[in-house]
Formats: sequence, structure tokens, C-alpha cells
Amino acid sequence: MDMYLIRHTTPAIEDGICYGHTDVPLADSFEVELTAVVARLPDSFHRVYTSPLSRCARLAERLVATRCISDARLMELDFGAWEGRPWDDIDRAELDAWAADIAGYACPGGESYSQLYRRVSRFCAELERELDRPDQGQCPCAIVAHGGSLRAMLARWMNWSPEQSLRYPIQYGAVSALTLDAGQAVMLEPAGRL
Repeated sequence: MDMYLIRHTTPAIEDGICYGHTDVPLADSFEVELTAVVARLPDSFHRVYTSPLSRCARLAERLVATRCISDARLMELDFGAWEGRPWDDIDRAELDAWAADIAGYACPGGESYSQLYRRVSRFCAELERELDRPDQGQCPCAIVAHGGSLRAMLARWMNWSPEQSLRYPIQYGAVSALTLDAGQAVMLEPAGRL
């Protein structure tokens, strides 16, 4: 099954603000960015899954004529008490602890990358079972999500370590194409943006 992992387009938020679960709108450049994203995709999808946050749902809804399947497990990392705050205002000791162990450190009131990985892995396992059914056909699927949740998916399907996945660049509006078979993936086209 061909799978297209799509990161939302540029959000309308000031540079230097920490956000993950915060529902921020998309920038005015959305229509232009949408055109570039659509140019890298097939004409139709079997299904489109999306994070419920509007920056993903808005893009997903423009990719299909039918209803998208919203799933909270696709949301970005929950930064807890850091949400909506300038990175420069967050306690330096907390930032240093996080930077030293991004995979294992949970922001105050938030979650760690390992927790995000487990949440996304539950989604992936359910999707694999669903797509393995003989009545599902071979039309491609799309997942519209966030940098963190897409990296977690790639970590699972590409057998990458957390460190490898965290280093993988995924820009706004990036599309990664892969073929998924029995829970393993082959990357057809790495993340890129026109």
C-alpha cells in the first residue's frame, strides 16, 4: 500500500513560540502552499487520516471530496506548561534537561517523544490491521499530521531509532511517499517541499 505522509503547511504563529497541542491557524500563504502539496500527490486516496488540529484538518479536507478520518493520536507533541510560551521565556534548566534527553524527557504537564511514539504506534498498528484486510483495495492513503508525529511514524515503519527520526528534516508542506507492507516501509520519495 502506498502511503503519503504530509506535514501541515506554514502556521500563523510568531517565530520562537513553543506550540504542539495548541491549535494555531494557517498562514495566509495556505492556498499557494496547498497547490505545491497537491502537485506531489496522486489524484485520489483510499482514505485520508488527519490530526484534529485545524492546521492539519484544513489541509486534509482540501485533499478529498469525502470526509477525512480525524484521530487525536496524530496530534503533535504535548508541550504542557510550555505551550504558547516563547522558547526564550522557558526555564533554561528545563530546556537543557529536555535537550539532553528529548526522547525520554516529558515537559512539565506534557509528554516525552517516547510517549508520542507509543501513541502514534497504536495508530499505526490499527491502520496496518485495517489496510491488511482484502477488501481495502490498493488505492493510496494519506496522513496529514505534524513534524513530531510523522517522525514517530517513520521511526516505526523505517525501523529508525528515536535519535534518527528526530534528525529527519520535515518542512512545512513536506510530502514523504512510502510503500507499506506487513508493517515495514520502503521510502519512495523522501520528505520534500516544492
